[in-house]
Amino acid sequence: MPPLLQDVEFADGPAIANIHTSGFFNDPFQQTLFPYMSFEEQLAGMTDRWLSDYTLFWKKVMDTESGNTVGYSKWAFGFTDAGGVRERPSDIPDVVEIETSSTPKGRNDAFAEDFAKKVTEVRNRVLGERPQLQLKGLAVLPWHQRRGVGTWLAWATELADEKGLTC
Repeated sequence: MPPLLQDVEFADGPAIANIHTSGFFNDPFQQTLFPYMSFEEQLAGMTDRWLSDYTLFWKKVMDTESGNTVGYSKWAFGFTDAGGVRERPSDIPDVVEIETSSTPKGRNDAFAEDFAKKVTEVRNRVLGERPQLQLKGLAVLPWHQRRGVGTWLAWATELADEKGLTC
């Protein structure tokens, strides 16, 4: 059966954190960003921070045979109202507070800040203030990679074309 693209829901937080941590734990960038942190520590941190990013536009790919989430992507609109105003998602329980993102424990701040500065400089130089749809994250479970899941997560390229946005 083919994969299924769906909106991410509040309850998907732990699965998203697991996909991200599983997909990037052994990556040299991730190891530089979070040196000396175990898989469990990175997973716990990602799970704790998940909600601060939940107001972005998220999609997930479900494996229709197992029913498991196997990949995700998150996107943000820049210099446009094409995406509308992102309100508090309706599936977050009222008792849950959305806090702004904080600096993750154990992060190599000097590396993170230098990298973010360079990315921002390049994006500003290349894209300026043109209306855009920005990929903020994409990950696929390692054992589902090279099966087309990432292609399903690139749904935003069609949306960008429809709205006349740089993507």
